Amino acid sequence: MTKPVLYLIACAAGPTQYIDRGVRCVQAAGWEACVILTPSAARWWEGRLDELAELTGHRVRSQYKLPGESDALPNWL
Repeated sequence: MTKPVLYLIACAAGPTQYIDRGVRCVQAAGWEACVILTPSAARWWEGRLDELAELTGHRVRSQYKLPGESDALPNWL
């Protein structure tokens, strides 16, 4: 059985600097976590996006994708 997936989506607001804590809470509850940051929010994690990717096991998406483009993040469907 696979774990349920929760997408944590953040903009450039204060709590974004603590999104790693949110990821850990989600994982502790038995969920798989994926992080999507707006381009501005990604600047807050500049130089540390690999840290978030390692924590979640997925790359952090910080650029918009067009419909039909493939996605490295798991699909919930």
